[in-house]
Amino acid sequence: MIKLLEEVSCDVALARATVINQYRVLGVLGQGAFGITYLGLDMTTDKKVAIKEFLPELLSYRSTSNMVRPKTYSELSTFEHFKQRFLEEAQNLARFKHHNIVRINDYFEANDTAYMVMEYENGSSLDEKIIKGAAFSESEVTALLHQLMNGLRRLHQVNIIHRDIKPGNIYIRERDGSAVLLDFGSARQALYQKSQNLTTLLTVGYSPIEQYSAGGTHQGPWSDIYALSAVGYELLTGNR
Repeated sequence: MIKLLEEVSCDVALARATVINQYRVLGVLGQGAFGITYLGLDMTTDKKVAIKEFLPELLSYRSTSNMVRPKTYSELSTFEHFKQRFLEEAQNLARFKHHNIVRINDYFEANDTAYMVMEYENGSSLDEKIIKGAAFSESEVTALLHQLMNGLRRLHQVNIIHRDIKPGNIYIRERDGSAVLLDFGSARQALYQKSQNLTTLLTVGYSPIEQYSAGGTHQGPWSDIYALSAVGYELLTGNR
């Protein structure tokens, strides 16, 4: 079942039925400090997709014409820099076709901001399952971790780090129970390091200690392994 957010202010999110390139917005799947993720329809294939919009609340706002604008002229260069980082991240991820890593189908600029288009998967996040009190056996946790580690290994081999592994960014497919890793945080991490405001980036209980520094030094594959291990710990013990 697709769950759309209803409580999103109309001056922030794009309205339903808005068309961006070949995609029609059907509703909002999620909203955070870095942007908004929409449920969309690819009008060329008639398939549902997830569309992530670059709209960092620290730097930008939505104008009445749907354009995304920097809050001040002095922030224009910073906004443009991190918009390009967002597009570069999408480009890098689009090279991968791994069952346990979210598939990027398209990326482009529109409305003076950037978008990445991902495959939409029916299912629910691991976070939703935890909140509902789902219990996980050792064999289930082991299988889940193996799937995600196989995907991470491919990414780490080409120096891509996720940087935001947590139950909310792990999706369990309805059709086969397999796991897929969503919502990479590399561009987001760089943005908040620059602003020296890590409050909305960190997730207590999952973020490794090196992400608590505004300098962001010494991050690497080990940072993802720490976060993934924290997820496994919670699934086995019921505690962060």
